[in-house]
Amino acid sequence: MIISMNNFFFKKKNDFSKSIKSYVTRRRNIKIRNIEYFLMCWNMYGINVDNVQLKLSDFFSLNQLYIIEIGFGDGQLFIEKALNNPHINFIGIEVHLKSVLTAIKYAYINNLKNVKIIFHDAVEVFIYMIPDKMINILQIFFPDPWFKTKHHKRRLINNFFIILILKKIIYKGFIHIVTDCPLYSKQIHDLFSLCSRFRRVFFETAMAPLLELQGDTKFKKKAFLLKKNIFDYKYQVIN
Repeated sequence: MIISMNNFFFKKKNDFSKSIKSYVTRRRNIKIRNIEYFLMCWNMYGINVDNVQLKLSDFFSLNQLYIIEIGFGDGQLFIEKALNNPHINFIGIEVHLKSVLTAIKYAYINNLKNVKIIFHDAVEVFIYMIPDKMINILQIFFPDPWFKTKHHKRRLINNFFIILILKKIIYKGFIHIVTDCPLYSKQIHDLFSLCSRFRRVFFETAMAPLLELQGDTKFKKKAFLLKKNIFDYKYQVIN
C-alpha cells in the first residue's frame, strides 16, 4: 500500500498566492511501511510550511551563521556540507520529494543538529517564512535554466527575486549562484549589475572559505563531462 506524503509537510492549509513556478514536480508517493520512519526523521529535521515568519531559535540549538541552499539536488552533498561544518546552520529548500526524503534520511543517520529542510517553493518560503536580515549566505547551484524563450518567465532569478532576497541577506552577506547555461548566465549578470547594493566578489573576502561550499553536484559533473562552461557568480550586499 502507498500513501501520498505531501500533506505531512504542512501545518495547515495555507493561503499562498498562486504564481508562476520555477519548477515542475511529479506526484510522489511512498510505501506505508516507511511512513513512521520518515515522519520521525521529518519531525527532527523538517520545517513545516506556514505563512508565519520563522523564529530560528526554535529550530536550531546554536546561534551561528545561516546558509540557505535552494534546490539541493539528491540531498547527499547538502548533508555532507552540514556534517563537515558543524559551526554553520544549514537550511535546505527543495520541491522534489525524493530529494527531501534522501536528505532527512542522511541527516538522521548522522545525527546532525545543524540542518533543517523545507519542502516547498523557495519564493513563497522567502516571502512568508524567512525573517529579514537573517541569511549569511544564499546558495543556488544549477537552477533550472528553462531553455525555451516562452519558459524564461519561470526562471527563479529575476528582478522580483533579487529584490526579495536583498531583504533577507544580512549586510555584507552573500549570494552564490552557479549555472552552466550561457543565456541564463547573461541574465544573472545583467540583473545583478543593475542592483547597486550587490557587489560581485572574487574570493578576496574573509568569508571566502564558506563560499567554496559547493561540491561536485551531478549537474556540475555532467557539465564537465559535456565540456560546458560553468559560470560562477558571487555577490555581496554592500549597503
